[in-house]
Amino acid sequence: MLMNSSPQSAKGVLPLPLASCLYYLIFFALAFVTRPELSAQPVSLFNWQLPDLMLPILTAWLGASVAIALVFLFGRAQEVADSQNQWLPFLLGGIVVDIVCNFAAMKLMRDAGENAAQGVLPLALVATANLGILIAATSAGLLVAKGLKEPRYLVMAAIVGAVTDIFSVYAGPSKQVLSSDVFPYVGYQWGVWSQGVIPCVGAGDFIFLSLYFAGARRFDLSERKTFLAMIAAFGLGFLSLAFTSSGIPALPFMATLLLLVHARELKRQMHKASNP
Repeated sequence: MLMNSSPQSAKGVLPLPLASCLYYLIFFALAFVTRPELSAQPVSLFNWQLPDLMLPILTAWLGASVAIALVFLFGRAQEVADSQNQWLPFLLGGIVVDIVCNFAAMKLMRDAGENAAQGVLPLALVATANLGILIAATSAGLLVAKGLKEPRYLVMAAIVGAVTDIFSVYAGPSKQVLSSDVFPYVGYQWGVWSQGVIPCVGAGDFIFLSLYFAGARRFDLSERKTFLAMIAAFGLGFLSLAFTSSGIPALPFMATLLLLVHARELKRQMHKASNP
């Protein structure tokens, strides 16, 4: 088992059923208010007109933050199952839910026209597909985390993942996926201001997110620091979209903040591992 599953470690953690209900409520609320016909007009706050990109960035960041919380909770929920080598049903089940729900939602929208995208059923299917992606990504991250034998392995994984993500987004497979019809199947979809519900984060980012949470627990790193660092990383990533029209690799931001907030702890842990 990778992580401590003692009762004390679960204190203060939101129950998974309640978290899932809150997720659906927030998803539908954002899907409604971010419809293009409602959110296309300029927005003012205290007679100050907000920049055009501010609300899209904030709504996308909110969606990513919700996903980070769910990955954290799903990882906790899979601890016992993982200790019994039962992670495979979560991985395969999540993939099946993602594919089936996205396929059904797209078929409904094709058959009923563009207005169907605003219907309750297509949105419910997309929201459920999101959960499938997050569950599968969490399981994959926990599986990869089995190889974290020492703290330096977590550091290496963060660095290699960041470099690989840069290549993939700008010159590799991710660049092709971003502009294809496949992206909804491998992307987390959320209501973004003036754009409606669109894919905004790739599944690979959540695999590494799960890996980072698992590594933090294994090597006794602060979970709170990890959680806040990942939220900040996605915030910086979405903010950087204001300066480019293409996709941005998220892993460099995630890896950098992970290593920065845990620099002292990781140094101490690596020293301890090399000098038993």
